[in-house]
Amino acid sequence: MKKIILCLMVAIQLGYMPGASAHLAGGEDRDLGEVIEDFGYDPSPIVAGEGAFLAFNFVRKQDQKPVPPASLWVRISQDDDILFSGTLAPEAEHMVLSYVFPRAGRYQILTRFEDNDKKREEVFTVQVQKRTSSETSPWVAAGMVGGLLLLNMLLITWYQSRKRKQSTH
Repeated sequence: MKKIILCLMVAIQLGYMPGASAHLAGGEDRDLGEVIEDFGYDPSPIVAGEGAFLAFNFVRKQDQKPVPPASLWVRISQDDDILFSGTLAPEAEHMVLSYVFPRAGRYQILTRFEDNDKKREEVFTVQVQKRTSSETSPWVAAGMVGGLLLLNMLLITWYQSRKRKQSTH
């Protein structure tokens, strides 16, 4: 299952042109001199309890070519609580993390990496919204659409078999 999810995330990222913005539905750029750290997330707004993609791209200002670091250390925290800490390696020159923020509020995304043998640290902030009862999860919506398609296929099959039975009598 992990391999399928990883392949899906890589496939999604391969859809972006090299040097393309990491900005999905939201995010920001940080000017680091010769390089721009491009942080993006999707969906926007991020909703507590639902999955979100966090993307990190590094591009050279001069020509917008990707220049990812060998690795990127990421920490997600809220106030004094550290909720995630891990190292990402570039896949197809992009780094993507899928994460579910457990509750509403302001989160800090700390990144650490080496840039020309110089250790760098950047902090990004994201606001996570509380899930309202009127919101429908994308998974629920997809399940409903899938269920309707299945029902439609069953009805068509039933209708065709009934029509065949009537034509043979």
